[in-house]
Amino acid sequence: MKKLPVVLQVLVASLLAILLPSGFLAPERSLFEEGEDATTAEKKPVKPQVEVPRTEEANKLAQQLITKLNGSYFALERAGIERFTATFDVKCKSGASGTAKLAWNRRDGRVVVEGERRPSGGKKRSRKDPASELLTAFLTQIALPDLGGGFVDKAARAGAVRLQEVGTMTVSLRELILPFLARGPFEGLPRAGPGVYAIRAGDQFVVDASEQASKEDSAVKTIVLFLSADLQQLRSLLVYLEGDNECSMETVCEGESAEGKLFIKSLSAKVVHPWLGSVKDEYKLTYIHTQGNVFLKRVVATASVDSEVFWSATAALKDVRFVGGAAGDTARQ
Repeated sequence: MKKLPVVLQVLVASLLAILLPSGFLAPERSLFEEGEDATTAEKKPVKPQVEVPRTEEANKLAQQLITKLNGSYFALERAGIERFTATFDVKCKSGASGTAKLAWNRRDGRVVVEGERRPSGGKKRSRKDPASELLTAFLTQIALPDLGGGFVDKAARAGAVRLQEVGTMTVSLRELILPFLARGPFEGLPRAGPGVYAIRAGDQFVVDASEQASKEDSAVKTIVLFLSADLQQLRSLLVYLEGDNECSMETVCEGESAEGKLFIKSLSAKVVHPWLGSVKDEYKLTYIHTQGNVFLKRVVATASVDSEVFWSATAALKDVRFVGGAAGDTARQ
């Protein structure tokens, strides 16, 4: 399957690309409270009605907004964490269950599954390819019933399905959730530089990054972000070409203020594709205080096609070990 670099670049960068209209409902519980998560209400993509001028003043405003956004959300790097190893218990709605053990260090900036080889040279990995891998994992999940027909042994097929379902959550943790927690969610597209413009429209800002994005990927036609004045609500609309087909992605991110920082509470990405239909994945996040540090406590993920849920899973933190941060050399939940 052909990768969708734009789709996942945005899924990651704008989690990313995630935004929200003024009618978005405020959360009913705290980031650090227990409680059941509900899926984000379905929203239809909205065509941007505000024309953003491509002027020097609009570019300056966009750069100011992007810089402020990047610095407002919690990141382990800014908290002084050098590295961590975390284990999550994964339970899927289907009944499949397993464990995901992942590690990260500041030197190479990459989250890896235990036993996975790290890149040499300390070079941080780009988020463009990981994003595509994440969506590919969900699309593979859609095809499982058909692919499973090749197994003669029912037990073998069931085992393959279980591994795939747990693996889908592991990919989400590795490629999207934990990198955002470690380095911050908004490092990528758009960047504070040329080719991005903003204007204030009522109680929100509209950022047009089409010029910047299209220079990096000619398949991009339009990418517009809507950002609330308090930075807690972000929605992005992306229109891109895959061959001769025009596709779109709407991403929505909801943040919440706690302890002087903003945290991502929920995010979703919806892709409308000519032959895939409407594919959507959603995440709900809660956090925990452990040994003086803040870390991810639980992720509830749901994936659907044409509004029909085909996969849902929860990853709950089992234990975590830090090096650096408020707890000193090491800390364990």
